[in-house]
Amino acid sequence: MKSVDTKSHRCYSEFSSRKEGEIQVANVELLKEKMDESGMTVTAIAEKSGICRETLYNRMKSGNFYASEISSLTKVLRLTRKERDDIFLP
Repeated sequence: MKSVDTKSHRCYSEFSSRKEGEIQVANVELLKEKMDESGMTVTAIAEKSGICRETLYNRMKSGNFYASEISSLTKVLRLTRKERDDIFLP
């Protein structure tokens, strides 16, 4: 299921389908906040990061990202080291 932020026309999948007891590595809510603050759509962030849009949604759903994806997202979203660590090393 998707929800649409009509103000910014951004589309986010519902990330509540995680199985009980499954460990989430990344702080997805904080990542979504930083993505929203960037002013870019999820598609634009994915393209600039070199990540398929579907893959980005899947990573956000699971909370598990590869180091190369973290590095790319950090650059595209212009995250500080602290922000990066808060998101990906909670």
